[in-house]
Amino acid sequence: MTNKKLISALAAASLFAVSACAEESEAAPETSTPLSQNENNTMTNATSSKLDYIEQNGQKFIHVSTIGTVEANRQFMRNVNLVNQQRRQIALLEEARKIVSTEDARSALAKEIDAAAKKLEENNATMAKSYGYSLARKYIHAVVKTRIFIKLTDDEYKKAKDDPATKPEDLLVRGDDKFRLIAVIPGVEENNLFRRNVQLVQAQRSRIVQMRQAAENASGEEKAKLEEEIKKAEEVLVKNNEEMTKRYGFSLARDYLMEIEESKLYTLVNEEEFLKAEKAAADAELAAGAKKIVEEAKN
Repeated sequence: MTNKKLISALAAASLFAVSACAEESEAAPETSTPLSQNENNTMTNATSSKLDYIEQNGQKFIHVSTIGTVEANRQFMRNVNLVNQQRRQIALLEEARKIVSTEDARSALAKEIDAAAKKLEENNATMAKSYGYSLARKYIHAVVKTRIFIKLTDDEYKKAKDDPATKPEDLLVRGDDKFRLIAVIPGVEENNLFRRNVQLVQAQRSRIVQMRQAAENASGEEKAKLEEEIKKAEEVLVKNNEEMTKRYGFSLARDYLMEIEESKLYTLVNEEEFLKAEKAAADAELAAGAKKIVEEAKN
């Protein structure tokens, strides 16, 4: 595919269905830069034999739960969205209660707020029990393993399904859309890197579209300058597309689906909480070591 055709395809393709991977969002990348490398990662996974934690921007987040299947991760995200939606609803009701003009209206809203707050408290307790998650704390949802599927045409799907080498679990049907597994990305740092690069190429593609629209309405020297910028931006995007294909096995001109297969939840702790968790982990490690010695002695 020529660069011109590739750029046209990139502009039309829907890149990914992307799931959130962290409560903290990063700044938008520079659209003229190449793909990120591991050394640019700002979130360090400091897993040791004693304590599994992440250090980010001088803050420490300790591991509280592992979510180990695709469906469990889908459910977790649905639950997080639900409690956040409930919290927003309560905030809106509180604002409405401040501006209504009658006591009856304020009383009615107060009852709605109490009922909504009770439901949120129940759901928050369930989240704490199931995942160690609470709205009262700050978290990082770190993706450990991602499955990448490419969207297939009907003919491609039939061919893949008829191929004896295709595993049934590598094919996915969502409504009228059909997908085939093309890559599995393991590791927190690798998934962070992948998502940053996805964000980068999306920003680059959007920027090219914007510059093209501006060039259509420009003339003379301004138009020539924009066309030169577009040419350079397209060269960077094509190069990054080639690198994405090399690293992950797909072209950005196609449509994709991402599914989180495994993730870990880390909660922000203060220094006292961190030291306490570190000591507990060290004690657990010593106890496990002692138990192993006793078992070996018995044998």
